[in-house]
Formats: sequence, C-alpha cells, structure tokens
Amino acid sequence: MRRQLAFFAAALCLPLLAFMAYILFNLAIAERERLEARASEAARDLSAAIDRELLGLTSALEVLAVSPQLQAGDIEGFHAKASQVDDRLGFNAVLRTPDGQQLVNLRRPFGSELPRTPQPSDADVLASDEPLILDLFDGPVAGEPLFAVTMPILVDGEPRYILSLAVPATRIRELLLAQQLPESWTVAAIDNNDRIVARSRRHDEFVGEIATDDLRANTAGYFGSWNATTIDGEAVFGTYARSLVSDWRIAIGIMQRELNAPAVRFVQFFVLLGLLALGLSALLASLFARRLALSATGLAAQAHQLADGEPVTPRPSRVREFSEIGAILVAASDRLRGREAELKESEAKFRAIADTMPQMVWSTTPDGLHDYYNARWYEFTGVPVGSTDGEGWNGMFHPDDQPRAWQQWSHSLRTGEPYDIEYRLRHHSGEYRWTLGRALPIRDDEGRIIRWFGTCTDIHETKIAAEEREVVAQELSHRIKNIFSVLGSIVGLTARTRPEAQEFAAELRARILALGTAHEFVRPRALESSVDGHASLHGLLRALLAAYDGDGTHVSISGPDLPIAEGAATPLALVFHELGTNAAKYGGFSGADSRIEITTFADDADYHVTWKEHVAGAAPSAEAASDSGFGSRLIELSIRGQMGGTIERIFEPDGLRVEITIPVWALSRAARLRRGV
Repeated sequence: MRRQLAFFAAALCLPLLAFMAYILFNLAIAERERLEARASEAARDLSAAIDRELLGLTSALEVLAVSPQLQAGDIEGFHAKASQVDDRLGFNAVLRTPDGQQLVNLRRPFGSELPRTPQPSDADVLASDEPLILDLFDGPVAGEPLFAVTMPILVDGEPRYILSLAVPATRIRELLLAQQLPESWTVAAIDNNDRIVARSRRHDEFVGEIATDDLRANTAGYFGSWNATTIDGEAVFGTYARSLVSDWRIAIGIMQRELNAPAVRFVQFFVLLGLLALGLSALLASLFARRLALSATGLAAQAHQLADGEPVTPRPSRVREFSEIGAILVAASDRLRGREAELKESEAKFRAIADTMPQMVWSTTPDGLHDYYNARWYEFTGVPVGSTDGEGWNGMFHPDDQPRAWQQWSHSLRTGEPYDIEYRLRHHSGEYRWTLGRALPIRDDEGRIIRWFGTCTDIHETKIAAEEREVVAQELSHRIKNIFSVLGSIVGLTARTRPEAQEFAAELRARILALGTAHEFVRPRALESSVDGHASLHGLLRALLAAYDGDGTHVSISGPDLPIAEGAATPLALVFHELGTNAAKYGGFSGADSRIEITTFADDADYHVTWKEHVAGAAPSAEAASDSGFGSRLIELSIRGQMGGTIERIFEPDGLRVEITIPVWALSRAARLRRGV
C-alpha cells in the first residue's frame, strides 16, 4: 500500500512540477526579452544623443564661420573670438588654408608654428556649401583620436579657409557612459569607415580599430538585432541603431550567458525542487495520503487562479512541498501582475511621449488601416477623436493631393518601402498647410511587416520660403547670364583696337560663352532634376556642339545620360568646348565627310565618355600637335584637378579618340555631400 501511495504521490507531483516548469521557464524567457528590449531602446537613445551632440557642434561651427574677422583676414582676432567660444563649449577650433596649412589651432598659442595637415576629405569640403561630419582620425597636434565637423569659409565668393571643430573621441565615450547601462554590457560607436570611435569598456585599447566582420555585416540598416560575436570573440546578443545625422552606428552587446542566467537558475531550482518533492512524497506517502490529496486540491485551485489571471491567494498546507509550490505560484502571480502593470505603465509612457512630440504621430495595421493618432494630430486637424481611423485620413488632404498620397501609400504597403511624401493637410482653421509625411514598417524576425509607424511634420513656412528662394535664384541666374554676355562684348570691343589680340580674344570669348551655356543648363533648371531635362550631360553636349553641326549629321550621342550639378557643368563645358574647337580646326568638324561619335556608359563608381573623331584623310601629326598648349592644359586641369577623373588621347589612323573617366560623385552635388558624411 505504501508503495502504491508513493507512486500515486509521484504521479500527482509530476504534472504539478511540469506546470511549474512551464510557468517559470516563460518567466525566464520574459526576463531575457526585457533585457533585449532595453538594449535596443538604449541603442536608439544613444544614437539620438550623438545626433544632438553633432547638431550642437554644427551650430557652433556655423556661428564661427560668419565671424567678421575671417572675412577681413584678421586671423589673430578670429583666434581670440574662437578661444572665447572654446572656453564656454569646450571644443578645439582649427583654421586651415585650402592646401592644409594650419593658421589657428586652439591647442597652441597664437603665433606658434603649426603643421600643414591636408586631409583626404578637403576636396569634398571645399566643394560643399554646408558643414560636413568627418569620421575618426588621428590629430597631429592633439596626439589622440578625434572626429570633426568642418566647412569651407568663402571670402568674396571663393573658398579661402577650411574651418573645423575637432573633438576627442572620448567625448562620444562620455555620452555612452552617461546612459548608465550595466557594466557587463559592451557599447560601441562605429563611424562610416567601420572604425570604433568610442567603447564603454576598454576604450583606449579598441578606439580606432576596425569593427568585426560580424558587426559590419549585420548593421547595414537603420536599426536591428542579431546573435553576434564581439571583437574579443565572445558570443553576445547584439543590437544597433544608426545615427540620422552622421550615419554612425551604435552597437550594444550583452553576453549570452547573462541573458541565459535566469533560465539556468530556473533549471537548477526546478531540479532541486523536483527531487525534494518526489523524495518527500515517497517517504511520507502512507502518513500523509489524505493531507496530500487535500493539498493537491488547494494547489490546483491556485493554478486555476493563475491561469485565469486572478490573484493567487495563499493556501496553508501541512505538506511542506505543496506549501512551497503554492508560495511560488503566489510569487509568480505577483510577478505576472507586476509585468502587466509595467506594460500598462510603458504604454502610458509611450502615449505621453507621443502626445508631447511636436510632430503628428500615427500608426497602422500591416494592411494600412490607421488605428492610432497622438494628440498633436487632433490639435492640428481639429477633427473628433477616432474620426480619421481606418481610411478616413485621406479625406484630410487637399483634393489635388489625395490621388498622389493614396498612390504612394498603396505602393509602400505593397512593397514595404518607406513612405515619404509632401502634401497639403487641412488645418483646424480650414487652411491647407504643407506637411511632410513619413512612415517606416516594423518587421518581425521573419521579415513580415507587423505595423507601420509614421509622422506628419508641418513644413508650410519652409515650403513657402523655398518657393521664395527659387524666385530669387531665377533672378540671380538671369543676372549672371547677362554678366557673361557683357564680358563677351567687352572682350570683343577691346580686341577691335588690338589686331594682334584678335585670335586670343576670339578664344577667350568662346570660352566665356561656353561657361554661359553651362550656367544656363544648371541654373535654375537643375532644380527640376530630371535626366531627360536640360541639366544633363547629353543636353550640355548637344548645346555646345550645335554650332558645329548645323545639319545634324556630324555628331551622334549615345549611351546612358546623367544629370549634372552646378559644380560639374563649368569644367565639362570648358573641356568639350576645347575638343569641339580642335575638331573644327583639325578633326571631326573639319570636312564634309567627317563626323564625331560620343558614347557614354556608367559602372558602379565611374562615368565614362568616349569622344571619337572620324576624319576623311586624317593627319595624325596635326592633331598630335594640338595636344599641347593652353587648351590641353585647361582640359587636364578640368578633368584631373577639378573632377578627380582621368583623360587619355589616342591618335588613330582615322582620327583622334579621347577616353574620359569621371567619378559619378563629381557630377552630382548630392553624391558629393554624401561622400563627406
């Protein structure tokens, strides 16, 4: 009988222990998920903190850039002013000439001998009209790793200086440590060159090192997580977020053993508890059979309370094991209810944050039905709460914008691509105001979209200001075009009284007209940004060579076209004007049966142009003779010096062939700015 009771007790305990195992294991999993979520949130908070730091540095740089001392060439006066700002903000200002010679370095007294420190990014800085953020580099004067915010200083319209605010990498480490994350977590900031800018642990050992292949391969997006391996070779849970200002990445690693610690403790505890319960049940089965049955009934009632989400009430039992299990169920119930309270508190915090944001925040289900708007939406639109849920949001747009907004939103829902559009949104006053709408999908571990989160930002004043600037740009373009015409006329009038300068004046006037043609192609039409529009390389070639091809049979242009920015149009116009002039004298435009073929193609990084002249009875020696002189030097300077490309002339039996290779970034202002980031 005693053996039967022991078996019965064991059979009764095993299901209860299994149920407890299920509860405790899920609690361990929940604790792991909490730590992972905290790490992901910390990565996003750190990326936002770094963005605020960089924006503050950019603002300080722009204040120094408009210093009247710089415009007047008063370097000592600028040193004094920069020192005052440095005392308040704690950064190091460096002023250099375009060739890299330092004029001011706040780490040295004014008048000290300073080094010449040209940087690979100087060409991009000089070509930019706004501040650029430079990745980590070794400061020659500071003697430590730095990053910088830099921009050109224009004097009389020409880049006279390069102004930088150099900041030690330890500044970023201070931001990482300010989050007060657990010391066992590894937090790192990685720049666009995959170099470690700062690290929460062993910073001095790893700063400037290249991040691991594992990290670089898994941080290509804006945020996410993965099972990672640190640069030390330890297995971790990795999560990251990308800075919107600098494009740097903030990565956080938590040791897998730290995440698995609750589950390990659960297994140890459960094994011990199970052995104890089974041993006591076998030992006391005959004595406590009745009490065991009563205690099991009470324990089952507690389990039902836990399963139904009700508070588990303590139930005293004379069987110690069941009392302990009951206490664990009570504790588990308390923890679950605490978790529910935390979730409710977290939701309340989210709503409080969303409602205090200056933007209108909204979210939708995966199929695009709106189910949440923050308070800013209802304050801006004045509509009743819930009236724009579902598909009612589209009726808030200007009637002319509704088809375009719905088409763009449908495309994003179908493809998963980010939603980005400008439209006019009805204000509670009845006015339609320009608004920037953006949304990103939230995906699960398998890549399925589970929600869309978006914002609407009032950009009405900015939009109106942009339209006013466009009117000013149109007027400025017209005046610049008149200046080119006046210059050509002055050159022509001057040459009439000096016959010996006629040939030089004609060439100079032709080059001025070529510059005028280039300007016509990029201002203001460049703002239309279309490959089929005027601001493209093929369009520029046709306009420049039209004078040599009256009947349209001497020039053919084929291959992909690319848009060109203001900075690229001027050197290109001079280059192809010189080639056309030489072709009229010696090559493809010099005879009725001669012609020129221009072909273009692009690869990942470069744009290639082939200029091929087909000349009946070609005279290679005459063409080769034209390969020297000012025109050829002008071509070399424009392609190699200004645009960072290459040019090669090949004199073939039927005429000259010129191979030109230009980096794609040199043609596009936007691409050149991205290279400086």
